[in-house]
Amino acid sequence: KPHYAGVASAEGDIRAAARLLADLLPTSGSFANAAVRSRIEGIFLRCDSLNSLRETLAVLDRLAASPVPKGPSPAPAPERPKGPPPLATHLVKEYDLTPEAMPLIQDGLPHLKANLLRPEPVLTGSGGLASLEVTNEGDALLTIRMVATQHAWLAVRPTVLPISVPPGATTRIGFLIAATRLSPGDYRSEIYLSTNAGGPGAEDLRGGWFKHTFELRATVVSSLAGSLKK
Repeated sequence: KPHYAGVASAEGDIRAAARLLADLLPTSGSFANAAVRSRIEGIFLRCDSLNSLRETLAVLDRLAASPVPKGPSPAPAPERPKGPPPLATHLVKEYDLTPEAMPLIQDGLPHLKANLLRPEPVLTGSGGLASLEVTNEGDALLTIRMVATQHAWLAVRPTVLPISVPPGATTRIGFLIAATRLSPGDYRSEIYLSTNAGGPGAEDLRGGWFKHTFELRATVVSSLAGSLKK
């Protein structure tokens, strides 16, 4: 098959299915932008199990059913330095997505500021919660049209998309940490947002949309009592 290359294996099956599903994505609505479809294929190809693929499909199903934000596209963001966003050095990390070197926020533009709240230690074999707090410090409506994660053990809690954040307002996006198959230790996963607000390190998806990446760190322990003593 054109979507299958290499030796037959479970991993090969998942990758072939991912490429096929990416080819079948619609070219209208939330998937009208070719760059968005390309990023979706990249997310598919990171799936390392059927569970991971299933969860990715569930997120995309919600995205496909989401209405496309109405109104004129926001003005293009000013030129910004390229490169990856800074990695969090602590479990609590604030991401201010307006670089100091850029001009002051123009009237009529959203400004995304996010705090990744520290998750409590999770008992191996169970689950926990994490959340990303998003504040709009701009002068226009902030729209979040996609939320995704890098690994299957970190899943987005049921969320109605798109998420609209008025100027000056704050919202929280919840995540589930599934430690069913995780042994004690420290884990990292990326969180991806597609929004109409640019910023340093944001990937320009064209058409007024930008992808932001955040790093979440979670600690899995064998005994919650032992973690409290620390």
